[in-house]
Amino acid sequence: MKPFISTLLLLLSIYTFGQSTNDQKAKEFFSQGAIALEHKEYTRAIQLFEKSVRFSSESADSHYGLGLAHFKLGNLEASLTAMRKALALNFTESSYYYYIGAVHQAKKDWKRALIAYRNAIAYNEVSNVKIDSDHVQCQIGVSLMEMGATERAIETFNEILTKDKTHGPTLIQRGIAHSRIGNKIQACTDFSRAMFYTPREAQPFVDQFCNGSQQVIVKN
Repeated sequence: MKPFISTLLLLLSIYTFGQSTNDQKAKEFFSQGAIALEHKEYTRAIQLFEKSVRFSSESADSHYGLGLAHFKLGNLEASLTAMRKALALNFTESSYYYYIGAVHQAKKDWKRALIAYRNAIAYNEVSNVKIDSDHVQCQIGVSLMEMGATERAIETFNEILTKDKTHGPTLIQRGIAHSRIGNKIQACTDFSRAMFYTPREAQPFVDQFCNGSQQVIVKN
């Protein structure tokens, strides 16, 4: 989720509140909530976003911030409720769909996660804040894999790696997919290549699938 932590601050730069006293107070609390979120002060962020919502209940981004803070604390149902309110107020923000997908993924509701992630991709071009489409596409592949559509998941991972062969998280996920269909050699190859780009994340898979040592893979 790391690529999306700063989304709220990006939204703040394009944020448009009205000129009423309530709107200005909502903006102030939103700004403070975004800063608290960046500092991982999630409980405080929730309190601040709740205040922002009280002053401006029609602020989609305030609901989004509240949902994001709840998500970071593992309050999945509260997060989903807030995210859905944000989406009802502004259905074209791709990051809203992304985090709805992330909540469903955390709940292992892979079908709903897949739908939300696909919507995140679909709305990315018209969204005020662009998301990392490769990251979301990778989560689409993960959702497909967990639903049992492993071959389709591999095709999805292949599409990402055709554009960016250095995408370590996708190499790892493709390796997992190959391991599930018994292709341990290809799995080891993917995990070993991921060591060049995301070594900390790839190392446990290299240890498990490559006899504890990295294969000699030429970085290309």
